[in-house]
Amino acid sequence: MSGFLAYRRRPPAEPSTREIDFARRWLARRGVAVSLPTRLLCIRIGAHSVAPSTWLRTVPTYVVLAIGGAVGYQSLQELPGVAGREMTSAVTIFFVIAGFQVSWWRARRLRERNLAALVPHRLTGVARPKGVVDAWFGTTTAITFAGGAFLALAMLAAVPETRTWAWSWLGLLAVGAICTAVIVVATLREPVLAEDDASLAAGELLRREAVQSTAPAT
Repeated sequence: MSGFLAYRRRPPAEPSTREIDFARRWLARRGVAVSLPTRLLCIRIGAHSVAPSTWLRTVPTYVVLAIGGAVGYQSLQELPGVAGREMTSAVTIFFVIAGFQVSWWRARRLRERNLAALVPHRLTGVARPKGVVDAWFGTTTAITFAGGAFLALAMLAAVPETRTWAWSWLGLLAVGAICTAVIVVATLREPVLAEDDASLAAGELLRREAVQSTAPAT
């Protein structure tokens, strides 16, 4: 992919000391104490420990986009018939938080793809795990977005004077829902990167945790 959001793929680099240590601690928290995880586990798990250098390659782009989006969104107050005081507050904060969330996901994807090149021989024909999006995720997401939309529409119907606030809030909910959907769908579509049962189980859990991290309740 070329363009403003494209990232040049760098030559593969072995898992760093930071990533190896992260993999060891990640396994220890789940009852698997090992002094040195296998190379693939370090690659698969370590990619979720986004190094500052990797994150800084994505954050500026999305923060600039977020601020630009916030400015553009707030400029809607200047349209004829729109009272600026009626728009929902904290628009900039909302956009910046969304930008950080997307940039963190992109940084992890960037490192994960880079490390995947170090594993040419891995299990193939393995189906992606099912049940990654569980009832808890679905419930919290529905309450946040559907509930917020219902509240805004109820205010719009009951108090017409708040129509600008209601529509601006609906717009922010739509932005949040789109960001969440993009991350979740991309995570579910990620290829399986495993060479044995242990790395297969770790990959499934990492995928589940990546999805859960986008839940509004987290």
